[in-house]
Amino acid sequence: MRSFDGSIWAFVPVTSLDLSTIKEYADNDDMPMVTLNAITSDNEQILAACDNGYLLKLDNCDTCHTLSEVLDVDLRGIAFGNGSFLVVGDGFQFNVVEAISVDAL
Repeated sequence: MRSFDGSIWAFVPVTSLDLSTIKEYADNDDMPMVTLNAITSDNEQILAACDNGYLLKLDNCDTCHTLSEVLDVDLRGIAFGNGSFLVVGDGFQFNVVEAISVDAL
């Protein structure tokens, strides 16, 4: 794939998600419905803001993707700057997540 400016996009397969970080799915094999509403990158990882307050981290390892709950509302946007991710959701709710803590997700 190529972007508008001609740069090449990396293909990141989503074949597996680590659901153990989500309390509702820790002991359950059911995959939650995940709607991606916004995507950003800090040049080392790709993150997506999703419905139900989930933050999806796409890793270089195709079985190491993680899904973490960071708010209790649908996330509508995400931005990166100064070593932090800002996620914004319904009802004007937001959360600032340090990039270092995202690595631990």
